[in-house]
Amino acid sequence: MTVRRRNVSLPGELDEELEERADGNVSGFVATAIREKLDRDRDLAALEALWGRPDPELYERAVSSIARTRPARPRSLPTS
Repeated sequence: MTVRRRNVSLPGELDEELEERADGNVSGFVATAIREKLDRDRDLAALEALWGRPDPELYERAVSSIARTRPARPRSLPTS
């Protein structure tokens, strides 16, 4: 696999959280996040090709419902 170097600019808060959560491997963390986003986009495109675009009002209701019921992710694992 060819590895390429990219330089990106991030808002300070996002960069700080990335440093805290990446466990010393920012490149691996970012690569995983990008891979998951690309996979999700591909899956959504396939669903749209099969079923068409969702009704915008129903889509917004579903997203709002998910956002309200999704449990908050912990910032870090507790240490024992």
